[in-house]
Amino acid sequence: MDYSELVSRAWRIVWNNKYLWVLGFFAALGSTGSGGSNFNFNTGNFSGSPFSNVNPSVILALACFVLVLSIVLWLLRLVSEAGMIDAVYRLDEGETVTLGEAFGTGTARLGRLIGVNLMLYAPMILVGLPTLFLVLFVSSSTSWMGDRQDLLDVGAVLGLCFLLLCCVLIPYLLVVAFIVPFATRGVVVLNLGITDSLRHGWQVLRQNFVEIFLLAVLFLVVNMVVGFMIGIAFVPILFGLVIGLGQSIEMGSLGTAEILLFAGAFLCMGIISAALQSVIRAWQSASFTLAYKEWVDKVLPAKAVIE
Repeated sequence: MDYSELVSRAWRIVWNNKYLWVLGFFAALGSTGSGGSNFNFNTGNFSGSPFSNVNPSVILALACFVLVLSIVLWLLRLVSEAGMIDAVYRLDEGETVTLGEAFGTGTARLGRLIGVNLMLYAPMILVGLPTLFLVLFVSSSTSWMGDRQDLLDVGAVLGLCFLLLCCVLIPYLLVVAFIVPFATRGVVVLNLGITDSLRHGWQVLRQNFVEIFLLAVLFLVVNMVVGFMIGIAFVPILFGLVIGLGQSIEMGSLGTAEILLFAGAFLCMGIISAALQSVIRAWQSASFTLAYKEWVDKVLPAKAVIE
């Protein structure tokens, strides 16, 4: 595979069809919104805590808002990624595609894309949640432990279980990360069902692993460079937010207005970060789609119909 020609052709498509930047923005925003939205608030007793001046209902409402927003952004990411795949594939074939048509294709494939993601990540959920509940149960039941040695023994067992869990889940997640892009393209390009797209994604990965791995390494380096540059740009803002939050907690002046202000600031940072990544995200998706066109001829079923 001629990687330089591939990425150059992908760049030309993205540059000449700038509505792909919009889809890239939504895809990047969805990745930002669904990545780190973990809130753990205890609204039972705010007395004597940094949140004593904050209405518990505001905290609960904010947590619910973040959860709903994360789900919406995840769905928007799936639609946008599918739209980019469809648009790039058809544009490379010489067709004319509009933003509305691309977004419409993504919306039409949304149900199956959700199914693909749920099936691939279900094992992690089924294993991870019981493990989390077990850890929480043991952590909250320390009162029956007789001495410090009991705590150490339980901690050692839990640590060993966590290590074994990581040894299983990390390789699985790496494989899933490689299968998802091609299963998604199976749904979008070949109009395959959920199970067929999963088999198709595995087949593409297995037969073209070296070329896929090299392309993934290339984009990993690009993402690291872009992420570092964005991080450098955000350092002064993050420093100011951390200092302001620390002072508010120390002075006991952390109230509802301050919580909403900090939440809004982080939301704005996520939007700006997604905007800065939009072109790169569209270019990477286009490159994988063009590479997929070359790989799919090796595994394409004879009866498959490309829409």
